[in-house]
Amino acid sequence: MKLLYDPPEIHDVVVELSKAEHELTEKYMNVLTLMKKFDYDELAQHIKEELAKKNNDRSKRIKYIEDEQSYEYRIPPQRKQGVLRMLFVVDDDYYTVVIKKVWVKKNVPKNKAN
Repeated sequence: MKLLYDPPEIHDVVVELSKAEHELTEKYMNVLTLMKKFDYDELAQHIKEELAKKNNDRSKRIKYIEDEQSYEYRIPPQRKQGVLRMLFVVDDDYYTVVIKKVWVKKNVPKNKAN
């Protein structure tokens, strides 16, 4: 698979994240390496397997975002300090993964009343 950032400025976001979140960025690069090795059928199978997991499964890495008509890859699926998220689509040519957004979602504790 070929990886493409759209818009290209997203790559700059990844560079900035690599300075602040080295561990997450390293895991992100491992995911990109894995995705590059996939052909379309392998990627489709990987996505299908992840989507088949229950929503409360702590190992679920990919979620479909209806509003965006995109997939969200969670890197790693669970982490106390927060996770890196990548919004992507598979292009119509079945050969290109288009990365639309990359960000870190921090875990914010919920206010609980006693």
